[in-house]
Amino acid sequence: MDVISQVTDLHAALLKNYPGHLTVINVITAQAQTLYDEHQKGNPVVCIQLSNWLPDFAGADNETILAAEIDIEDTRLAVAREHGFDSWQTAVEFGKKRLNPNFEDAITAVTTGAIDDLRLLLTKLPYLLSLRSPYGHQSTLLHYVAANGIETWRQTVPSNAADITKLLLDSGADVHARAFVYGGEFDTLALLVSSAHPAEAGVTDEVAALLREAGATG
Repeated sequence: MDVISQVTDLHAALLKNYPGHLTVINVITAQAQTLYDEHQKGNPVVCIQLSNWLPDFAGADNETILAAEIDIEDTRLAVAREHGFDSWQTAVEFGKKRLNPNFEDAITAVTTGAIDDLRLLLTKLPYLLSLRSPYGHQSTLLHYVAANGIETWRQTVPSNAADITKLLLDSGADVHARAFVYGGEFDTLALLVSSAHPAEAGVTDEVAALLREAGATG
């Protein structure tokens, strides 16, 4: 099982009801608690998120992470950073923002390659193209094509990623829009070419060509 599927399974209880009527703080609080509880049980799956988003564990192996003493504040910081916030306090400040079910459904269509669902949503609700995620990274639908700097469980790349990208661009997605990740601001092209997931899926070159044709410079 790939690492993204493992993270999805780890948070299955939360994602079963996603997005529902959830707020940002609902989502990140639940994930932080799950990470803490499962770390206490010695579940190695927690190391995927902790090694990527908790600075003290950057580059650490699973054995080191599972042997470390951590508290809920540590897992809160990891989840806050994963969702584009620089701290738990910042995440709490934005925590009352409610998830938009239509936008979240559109993101799911992008990351799973459900192009017919995406086309229908964009036809009925074209404003979704200009919306941004309520999480700290503030990604647009187009940014999710890059599978980089977004929620870990959504870092999936469908085989028809180029078709998804073309639909978004043809519908009016802003190729110059920047997401706020890794302490900077990056457009979709920059995130795409530095992301392992599109490369592993073999779609980077085709998607990058579409973005450049639309005016992206990276």
